[in-house]
Formats: sequence, structure tokens, C-alpha cells
Amino acid sequence: MTSKCNKYNHDLETLPNTYVAIDLELTGNDSLKYIIEASAIKVVDGQVVDEFSSLVKPPEYNILDNSKIVYRNNKHKKIKSTVKVDGEEIYYIDEFIEELTGISNKMIHDAEDEYSVIGKFYDFIGDHLVVGHGMANDILQIKDAFDRVLDIDFNNPCIDTFDLAEFAYDDKFSLVRLCEYLGIENIDAHRARSDAYRTHLSYQRLGDHLKEKHGVEAYGQEFFKWMEKALLKQNRILKNRAMNNINAKNWNKKRQSYIDDHRLDLDLFNAKICLSNRIKLKNMPDFKRLANEYKLKLTTSLDLESDYYIVKNPVYDTNDLDKQFIKKVVDINKLGKSIRIMSINELASILENFVSIDDGETDENSCTLDFKDKNVYLYNDFNYEPKENIGKIVEGIGGILVDEINNQTDWIIVGEGFDKPIFYDSKEYELVLAYLALGHNIKLVNEKKFWEFIAINEGEV
Repeated sequence: MTSKCNKYNHDLETLPNTYVAIDLELTGNDSLKYIIEASAIKVVDGQVVDEFSSLVKPPEYNILDNSKIVYRNNKHKKIKSTVKVDGEEIYYIDEFIEELTGISNKMIHDAEDEYSVIGKFYDFIGDHLVVGHGMANDILQIKDAFDRVLDIDFNNPCIDTFDLAEFAYDDKFSLVRLCEYLGIENIDAHRARSDAYRTHLSYQRLGDHLKEKHGVEAYGQEFFKWMEKALLKQNRILKNRAMNNINAKNWNKKRQSYIDDHRLDLDLFNAKICLSNRIKLKNMPDFKRLANEYKLKLTTSLDLESDYYIVKNPVYDTNDLDKQFIKKVVDINKLGKSIRIMSINELASILENFVSIDDGETDENSCTLDFKDKNVYLYNDFNYEPKENIGKIVEGIGGILVDEINNQTDWIIVGEGFDKPIFYDSKEYELVLAYLALGHNIKLVNEKKFWEFIAINEGEV
């Protein structure tokens, strides 16, 4: 299933035969995120009655820096064509998008401006049901364009043929492969008009297949029931990116480097360091001297700009997690920050004793899975095996099962079951964030990664 979005946030219980099938081509790079081609096929009672298609000139472009031209063998992006504007070479898309779509930078530059095209596109689709393939990103781009250009929301009901095909055939299909499977000829693939039309044909043939399988009256209801379960399951999965984001808050190695190896990095000197209001610098002349010597950015305001929170006394034990300042750090770190907690004496000792500055990147979280002699906590039930069996597998590879998360926990395996709340909504998640902020070495692995590890190492189980 494609990325989670609000495409099924509607009350449809059937698969309508009147809709607009759409497709977009996008700039496809981090510096510019715009639509470069928009197409829509209007269908009434299964018959095409109108269509819209236009290239789009984005409001911004990139200027080619000849000193940073990247050649073919380099892994970075390459530029195939440019357009001269005011004596400078500019571009909207890189070589990959140009070769994939056949759209050149000149074609985009000569196209109708974004404001005009987005207005026409909005008028064309109206409030119709929108059908697309792998459309989560397209929806995000439409919402952005409608909001930015027209100051309106995009709230049309949507159906994704990617999901419909997965429901019908229990497989995941690109549009090209789905068309091949359904006997639809792939002509001008990766151009918006062709992709929109082939999406319409795919929707029709998928509907015919599902009518035969589930009956004319029930096939739409069966799809939406399946979709509701699939979305619920998807929402419960600790996805790889989310897992990596949590593990990235683990600064145990960095902390040990500061304290044991007396080696600092520029991160500390550039950080915004918040002092607890219980710390009175006037009573700490030695620390005040060190802070001035190293030009530390000290503040007493704990907020989203903070990098470190310095407390009066060290915090190690589980019982200390009820402290109000830890709750505030956890709440801020839930928003994506990685505030770290140290005591004032630890920070003073680090500054007094460091012998070198390392300005290189520290590989904090290569996160190699190793459960031998490690304390492992199982969160939630699991999809494919009872929790008891997972415990036996962990013990079989040398892990030590524990019943609670504390400062001795090494690993947390997050299952996809329904025994407990979604991990992000749990008290365990808050505990993990607290211990990570304090510098403890807790790592997370989701059920998918755990099974991949077991599959590789099954000879040891």
C-alpha cells in the first residue's frame, strides 16, 4: 500500500462509475517540489466525456552552477538540458526525470504558468471522485498547489488503483505492471495524460473483476472493509523511518566519548544549552569561567531551539522519570527534537578534561542487531507468531527477556499486534524518549526488521 494519507477519509461505500482519473508529473527533486504536468480524464457512467492536460511552468527554477557540474559516473543528480534566462543557465528537472518523462526543461519553461494551470485543473475536477495510481504523493502535491495558489483545500474523495489491485490480486503493482497484467497497452508511460487514461482503464477492469468475485452489490463494500483494516494495520506499524528517527536520538556513544575519552565535537560548542532554574551561576565561578572561555550558548528557556538541558543533580533511576523537566523534554522530543540531559557537574568535568575536538561525524546508530546477552523487551503482540514464541526465539539467540523498560534495557522489539496501543501513543514510548535523553543505550527494532534478522540468522535459532 502506498504512503499513508487522507485519500480514504470519506464515506463512500461503493466504487462509483463517475469520476475523474488523474496523474501528475513532478519536478522530483528536493530543491524544487512542483507539478510540471497535470492531466485528468473525466468519466461519466464508465464513458470518457472530457479530458484536461497541460504542462506547468513552476514559479521557481534552479540556476546551474558550472563549478558543481556532476558527471555521469557520479552518484549525484545530473542535468541533461538547460534554458538561458538573463544570461544564466536554469533548469527545473534533472536528467533522470527528463529521460523518464521525455519532458525537457525548455518544454517546462515555455509552458503555461502554474497559477493559470492549477486554476483550470481545479475547475475541471470539481468535487468529483478522484482516481489515481500510487497517488499519495500526488495528493500531497495537489493539496500544496491548491493551498498555495488558490488558497483552498483539496478534499475530494479518492480511490487508489494501487490499493484496488492489491485487494483484487494480493500483489503490489506499478501502473506499468498492472496494465501488463490486465492486458492494457503501455503507450507513453510516465506522461501524465497517458498515465491518467491507463489508470481509468485499470479502474474499469479491476471493477469488472471484483464484480465477478464479490457480486455487483457487494464488491465496493468488500474493498472498503479491506481498506479500513489495511489502514488500521499500517497505522500500527513502527515504520523503518520512524524507527530510525527514534534510534537517532541515542547519544550514548557520544556521551561516553565526552566523559571517558575526553573528546568533544563541534556539536557541543554550537549547541543551545538550557540551564535548570535551580542552577545559580553566581555560586559556580569555575563553571562560569569555563562557559565564558568556550563561549557556550547558555539560556534558561527550555524550548524547541534547545539542544541540551543541564540539571543540578545526575538523573539515572526510573523513579526520577516523574520529574517535571523530564516530562517537558519528552514532550519536545516527541515533536522531532533530540534534547539531551546532563548534570552541571558532568558538563563542567567534560569541559575541564577534554583533550581533543573531533569535528567528524559520529556513527551513533549503525544499529547492528545483536541480542546476545542483551536485555530485550517485547512491546505488543506480533503478526505471525505468538508473543511466547518470539520470546523463545530471542532467548535462542542469546537474548535476555525483561518485563519492563528501565535503564538496563538494551533492545525493544515493537510488534504489529493489537494487544497494546500504537507505540507512539504508549507510555513505553515516553519512557524510551526519557532514557535516550539521559544518554542510555536503548535501541528499537520493528517486527519487519526483526524477522529479516531472523531469516538471515535462522541457522543460529
